[in-house]
Amino acid sequence: MTPVTPVFLPGDLIAELLSFLPVKSLVRFKCVNKAWKTLISDPTFVKLHLNRSSSTRNPLFTLVILHVPTTTMVYGKVGRGNSVVPYSLNRLIQNPSFTLSVDPYYRLTGRQSSYIIGTCNGLILLIGGDLYGYFRLWNPTTRTMSYKFGHFRSFDSPAHHRFTFLGHYKFSFGLDNSTDTYKIVASNYNPNIVRIWSVGHYGWKDIQSFPVVPVHSYFGENDVHNAVYLSSTLNWLAVHDDFDYDIKNLKVEQFVIVSLDLRTETYNQYRLPRDFHEMPSALPIVAVLGGFLCCSYFYKETDFLIWQMKELGNDESWTQFLKIRRG
Repeated sequence: MTPVTPVFLPGDLIAELLSFLPVKSLVRFKCVNKAWKTLISDPTFVKLHLNRSSSTRNPLFTLVILHVPTTTMVYGKVGRGNSVVPYSLNRLIQNPSFTLSVDPYYRLTGRQSSYIIGTCNGLILLIGGDLYGYFRLWNPTTRTMSYKFGHFRSFDSPAHHRFTFLGHYKFSFGLDNSTDTYKIVASNYNPNIVRIWSVGHYGWKDIQSFPVVPVHSYFGENDVHNAVYLSSTLNWLAVHDDFDYDIKNLKVEQFVIVSLDLRTETYNQYRLPRDFHEMPSALPIVAVLGGFLCCSYFYKETDFLIWQMKELGNDESWTQFLKIRRG
């Protein structure tokens, strides 16, 4: 019998091979030996795997399912409960009509942190609490939940409000990729206050207030207009000037995109696409599509336009991505 010659793979090659595997497989492979567990848990490998995952041929997105009725208290209201469902984008394109089955693990009911603030790199930021709020980071794929942190209270809120810590604050979530630090931004327009909590550090820090009015802060609870995260920045649709009248009274020249750089904790402002010169029937939407900052809106009641900012920070780089015309 010919003896079997053992094959040894160098550690960097093992890391390369493992970086192409899905997270669920990596969680199981931590049990192979101590070396693999250490490798898979290493922050450098996690970043490598994240970069590979962003270019995967079968990307996942997260659906948030609202359950009613339920006795869960969310923002002081009875009857709301959420679940998250990771779903294949390719599968959605191939079969737009489908039935969702929700794994009980992904239901937020009973987690004491049942409201989703935002997502970044597969992590979901949850908020919970009563008189004093707190945050938790949840990784649904690895089924891990962080400790409670970032306790917050807005003392300008009514004392009888169940979620006193919230007041009129809105929360956003993103990553400062220069230091690999996740940050939570708490913003309030009246009064104009912006605070940041760096995960892994202690204490809220006040930074410069908004130079313009983020639309999500002014027009209420429409989450479509909350901040969107891209490349260490949080981006809001915003308007110049303090005002108190209906959207129909706004002018197109008042609109800008205000961008908070999480690395420097300073603001930039960008003009909307050059063809945005007529007030649409609905507010424009700022989003991220294909790795680019995007702006979409209705034009002359006949067209729906999506523009991509090909170079983040350069409002001369707006390029029309899609135009849908009513038949």
